[in-house]
Amino acid sequence: MECILSFVIPQEPGFSPELLKKAGVSTAVCAHVGMARGLVMHTEMAPGSLWSSRFWLGERLPRLLRKKMITEDTARGMCEHRLVEYRNLEVRLPDPCGTYGSGKDR
Repeated sequence: MECILSFVIPQEPGFSPELLKKAGVSTAVCAHVGMARGLVMHTEMAPGSLWSSRFWLGERLPRLLRKKMITEDTARGMCEHRLVEYRNLEVRLPDPCGTYGSGKDR
């Protein structure tokens, strides 16, 4: 089944612009995740640049559906999916330090 990502501003899933700025965060990528060509948006996502991600599985679903659809197997599957994605990034992305420098000179 195909996943759909709908990117949104950080405030939509609840990030405070003031707190992001105070923490020195210049960019926060956030999205709603869904299926069925975007008809069912079920999860909030904020992937991290330090190889960590936050998911609020089922956050966008009504409580009754959330209890039925988001199971321990769903959460485990999401973890496995992220591990595969991160392993693929090593091959697909250029070395950021080699390409852009370490950032220490900025």
